[in-house]
Amino acid sequence: MGMFMRRIIDWIRKNIIAVCSASVAALVAAWIQSQLRELFKTYVYGWIVDRAKEFVVEREAIMIATLVTYAAPIITAVIVFLVVLWLWPRPKSRNIHHVEIREHLAIGASLSKVVVPSAIVSDNELDGWEKLYEEYEAPNGKELRLRFLPDTNDQAGDALLLICYGYKCIRNIDSIRIRLVHSQIEDLLARAPGSRQSSIARYMASISPALGSDERDFGQKCIQEGTVVRVDLSKGGRYRLTNSGENKAKALARDLIERA
Repeated sequence: MGMFMRRIIDWIRKNIIAVCSASVAALVAAWIQSQLRELFKTYVYGWIVDRAKEFVVEREAIMIATLVTYAAPIITAVIVFLVVLWLWPRPKSRNIHHVEIREHLAIGASLSKVVVPSAIVSDNELDGWEKLYEEYEAPNGKELRLRFLPDTNDQAGDALLLICYGYKCIRNIDSIRIRLVHSQIEDLLARAPGSRQSSIARYMASISPALGSDERDFGQKCIQEGTVVRVDLSKGGRYRLTNSGENKAKALARDLIERA
């Protein structure tokens, strides 16, 4: 129980804006629900009973009126809660080309100054890759990440391919830890300009660690399409590009670099 409470408190500290927006939405929804219930009792209940008695016996008419009187305000309150949550302002990225990786997502790293990739090999295909990738300091050395999300239909899946392709071309590493890839994609979807993830999905993703929910599996669709495979499962798992996945990532990366 103590461990669970510590996780809750730690999550609240890191997601204070999400907590505030949810609290305000809940208060507004509760107030509206109470007001609507009184209005329904005063003005709607009797009318429903009278209309229902034309089709059913009085006892059933009362049951129908009671159900509507209590259910309608609750449904309305839930809708109001979601709308307020959707409209609540959120912090925006200060730099349109730079995405900050949160401490707990970047494999527990405390990030410092971002630097331009220094390990790029001499290959004409890699010209201009600093427009798409950047390095950041982590406890185990420098890690690589995307500067922005691709503007494709499957942003998460294509970001996964690009991350794996970047490590393969820039670092000569052909398999990447699943946890690292997923953490970077989560942060890109939550903070990067152009993310098409809905506010509700973003909010649910932010509270899932505190609730003990499993992390989202961004690689399942890529595996089904045959663009990546999972290896080293006994060590936590890694993603590795297939030939078709590498070709797709290469074409996508070239296009994004030209339009960066």
